[in-house]
Formats: sequence, structure tokens, C-alpha cells
Amino acid sequence: MNRFLLIVTISAIAATTASASYIVGVSMPVGSQNPGASPADTGIWSDTYPIDTTRGVGLILNPTPFIAYGSGNFAMHFFHYVVANVPDPDRAIVTYTFNAPTVVNQLELIQHANGITRVEGFAGDNLGNMHSIGNVLSAKGDVTTDVDPYPFYDGESTVFDFNNTTVAGTYFQFIVTKSSNSRAFANYRAYPSDASGNHYMTTSSPVPEPSTYLAGLSALGMLGLFGWRNRK
Repeated sequence: MNRFLLIVTISAIAATTASASYIVGVSMPVGSQNPGASPADTGIWSDTYPIDTTRGVGLILNPTPFIAYGSGNFAMHFFHYVVANVPDPDRAIVTYTFNAPTVVNQLELIQHANGITRVEGFAGDNLGNMHSIGNVLSAKGDVTTDVDPYPFYDGESTVFDFNNTTVAGTYFQFIVTKSSNSRAFANYRAYPSDASGNHYMTTSSPVPEPSTYLAGLSALGMLGLFGWRNRK
């Protein structure tokens, strides 16, 4: 009986772990970035995972430590604006594909000095019918300047909090809706995240969430207590 309970508990933990969300693809509109951006320089505008994160659009999800400008390409680089500080929304967009419907609560960007200040997020299961989850500023606010000192430092982390807890989708998009520089913006990394700030990664072996561990440990603890009582 104890062995049966152990097998059931382990199976439940494995099933919960396997259902965790992860990113399986990423894309940008072809031709949407300027030279200096990895997709523009390599001609690779979309890919599915696993991919080589040293090439093309893969750099936008590269989980390696920050690489300063000059030693690596931007994930995004854009200097064609509708009006000052407001980029063309059809060219300042990134789309992620998940393995299952996923709630994205935050977006973390690793910035260049010409940083991004406002982002709109979208979620849905159909790219033709996406739902906005908010058009939000970072905690730094609506900062603008074209001269040094710039409001962002190279490699600065900026979090955009959508406060989204209910709208899920197999697709997540973000559109840059404002930047600090009136002529350009750039960034190195982009990380869709959950409400705790945990990044959704590009792997088919996601780390179990803390609640999964706790549930599993509780079940195993009860099993151990049951076995100990039976031995008495």
C-alpha cells in the first residue's frame, strides 16, 4: 500500500511539473529592426526552440549574463518613429509562443541607454484576436532626453508590470509604445515573467513551482507518517 501511495505521489508531482509553461518560439516582423539588431544583421526573424541563442532573434531570450554594447548585438534596435518618442507599432513588436496557455504578468527588459519607457502587452490563442493586458510605464516613469546623462544606464533592468492574473494565451506579444530618446531605442534582452518575476524560459524541462514542491513534500511527509504509524 505504501509503495502504491509513493508511486501516486511521485506521478502527481511529475504531471504538475510537466504542465508548467515554457517558450517554444519567438518572432519579429521581417525588416522591422535597423542594423545593430541581431535579427537585422543575421536575417533571422523567427525561430522555434531549441534554437542557437547566439544568432538572430534568439538573442532576445538569451539567458546569459548581460553583454555590453560593442561585444554583442542588440535584441532590438529601432529608429523610425511615427512621432517623437513613439515608434511605429507595426515595427516595434515581439511575439512569443508558449507550449500551453500562459499568464504573463510582467516583462523585464535589459536596456540600452536609449531605453524603453512604455510597453503594451497582449495575450491570446489566436494572433488575429489578441487581448491587451495593459499599456504600462516602468517604475522609472515617463522620462525623456536625447542628451547625456541618459535616464537609463547600459544593461539596466526595467520591469513593466501588467498586473495580469487572469488573461492567458498561447501567444504573448509586447509592443514598444514609447522610449526615452526621441529618435531611437535599443535593448539587449526581454523576459516575459510571472507575478513573482520568474522568467518563462525556453526549455521542455521547466523547474517545478514552489507550490508544486510544497504539495509534493506534504504528500511525502504524510506518507512517511502513515508508514511510521503502521510500523508501531
